[in-house]
This record gives sequence, C-alpha cells and structure tokens, in this order.
Amino acid sequence: MGEEFEKITKHVVKYWWDKGYFTIPLPKKGRKEFKLDLPAFKKFDILVMKWKEQDNVEIKAVESKLEPEEAIPQALIYQLCTPEVYIASNTLIDDIDEDLKKLLKVCGIGYISVSDKEVCIKPKPKRRRGRSQLVPMYRDELLSRARAILGFYDFMEKGFGMEREDILEKIDYGVRTKWISDKKANSGIQWSLICDEDPVEFGINLECADVFRKCFSEKTEDEIKDLLNNIRKRLPPNFLIKFMRRCEKGKKPGRGGEYKKFSKLEWKKRKIGKLSKKDIELIPQIIKEEKEGYVWFGVYGEVCKRREFLSRDDFLGKLKDIKEKHLEQFYKRLK
Repeated sequence: MGEEFEKITKHVVKYWWDKGYFTIPLPKKGRKEFKLDLPAFKKFDILVMKWKEQDNVEIKAVESKLEPEEAIPQALIYQLCTPEVYIASNTLIDDIDEDLKKLLKVCGIGYISVSDKEVCIKPKPKRRRGRSQLVPMYRDELLSRARAILGFYDFMEKGFGMEREDILEKIDYGVRTKWISDKKANSGIQWSLICDEDPVEFGINLECADVFRKCFSEKTEDEIKDLLNNIRKRLPPNFLIKFMRRCEKGKKPGRGGEYKKFSKLEWKKRKIGKLSKKDIELIPQIIKEEKEGYVWFGVYGEVCKRREFLSRDDFLGKLKDIKEKHLEQFYKRLK
C-alpha cells in the first residue's frame, strides 16, 4: 500500500486538487482515506468532490493499484455508490491489455495513468448499459457526507476569508470519526465538523492532550466552573458538551482510538440543557486530575440531520450562526 501511495495516489490527489477539487486524502497530509461504515466500503483510495451549479455535487472515486487489472473488483464496488469511477496505475493506457481495455469500456470505468512527468486521464467513464448505482446508498451515505465536507470548506473560505492554499495548510481530516477541522489536532483549539454522526455537529474541539492542558492549565477550578455555568446559561439546551478519555493515563492513543467516559461521570456527551450542578462540580476536578491521559473536550451545535439536504447557502449560514451567535465567546475564553 505504501508503494502504491507514493507512486500513484499522491500524484492523482495533487492533480485533482490543482484543478480545484476537494480530495480525500488531502495533498501532503498523509494517507487518510474516506470510509463508509459498510463492510465493502472499508475505504476509498481517493475521493474527489466539487460543487457544481446550484447545489449539486460532482463526486469521483479512484482505486490505485500497481497492476491495473487488480483494481477492477474494488472499482466495481465503488460504482454501487459513486457516479464516476476510475482506476489509476503506472501503466500507460496504450500499454494495458486489450481485454482490460474492453472491460473498462463495458463497465464504464475510467483510467488514469501516472508517470513521473504527468497524470493522464483517458477515457472519461460512461455508465455500463443496464448497470445502476444504489441510489439510497449514494444519497444517504456518500453524498450527505460529501456535501457536509464541502460545506465546511465553504466555511473556511467565506467564514474565515481564507485562500485555498491557506486552507490546505491548516485543514485536517479525521480517520475514524470523519471529522474535518480548521487545523490539526495538535495545533490548537479547532473549529470542527463531525459529518458521520446524526445529526451533523459543528463546534469547538480540544482533542490533543497538550492543547487541552494549555487551555485549562492557568485556570482555577472556580474559573472552569464559571465557564461551564456560562455555557449552561447562554447556549441553547440542545447543544452538546463532549468530555471523555481516549486512552489510559501514561499511554498514547492508537490509530482511531476508543473514547471512554470518566469513572466519575455517567456520560461521554450530554445536552447542555441536562448539564447538572454535580457535572459542573466534577468536570473541573477531572480536568485538574488529568495530567497524563488523552482527553477530548468539545462543545457542539446541531447543523442538520445527516440525511437532511440543506442548500449550500443554508448550510454555510448554520455554521456561521453556531460560531458567531453562540460559540465564539467561549472559543476566545479558552484560547
């Protein structure tokens, strides 16, 4: 897999990014693949997406293999939920086997050849006659997530006024939870969108141990209580607070990790309206006790149901409202 990524995947990713698409994985960000919670769709080597006219989204999937014929089975699976599918290889299109050329044509799968000099795409795929994607799977599982991801990109561009290259430098994408944020977890407090849960959530996220401790190290327990009381008083009751441990004290979290509740609390996440006085007493104590463990603290508002298709403008408006009307004051207090 490492050889395929170095020789094929990263070049194809750069090709589409340079053409104005959003890609997973992101250029120069390592091998973080897009995943669906379905066995056959454990990962996509490359997912490419872009807003089209009005509120439509263009989506492409690419399977990378050193031997092009080995990419066919997974590419056929991609077709079940992706409108446009390619395989990518180091083999030039003119050098692949004639039987494989015919198979690509029959199946409607495009071909991308990658060399040290260039990335070439040929031909543009067309749907095989009589073959149809599973529309509910595409709409509910893939398209809903893609629209949320592109909506967050809009937020960085229009909400923060960032240029595309600045966005690429700061943006990060989660492996397991499918969150996307305005910076890497260890770079500071994040504005993050969690796009694989229902509902889709947007808010403030402190996910790195160093960032978490930096935010709270100079605050007394009383100051943290005051912050929590303000959160309970000023935020809508359906907003969520998330507070949990990702691994045991003294250990580093594994890839993806498993979040667990603290023994003193009965929850890992709770609606602000149900935050009790006991919770507000216990959370500062736990924060001060957690000197080594890997902790996740976050406050989130609901953007929409995952299968609720807001317009592009409405989705962006929701993110701006959550940030500007509700969470920005607490973001500034935590910095």
